Amino acid sequence: MRIAVVSGGTKGIGRAISEKLLQNGCKVYVIARTNDNKFTHENLIQYTADFSLKSGISSFTEFLFSSHPCNFYSLGCCITLTAGS
Repeated sequence: MRIAVVSGGTKGIGRAISEKLLQNGCKVYVIARTNDNKFTHENLIQYTADFSLKSGISSFTEFLFSSHPCNFYSLGCCITLTAGS
């Protein structure tokens, strides 16, 4: 199963992307500042974090790799993160 990470995935374009990935059989991690309790799926994991803060990025990264102890390449993605403090 492919794993996708979508920031801002509970609203707008991010939500549409998340829904399409779920339809295509991906396990989707959605990061947003607020959870959407109406957006549910067996392969959807919502994580509350503010990606404008370095601490939000760090906490999600720790959560992701504790759930999937592997490297970025085996997740099938390449991530470049830039954030303020």
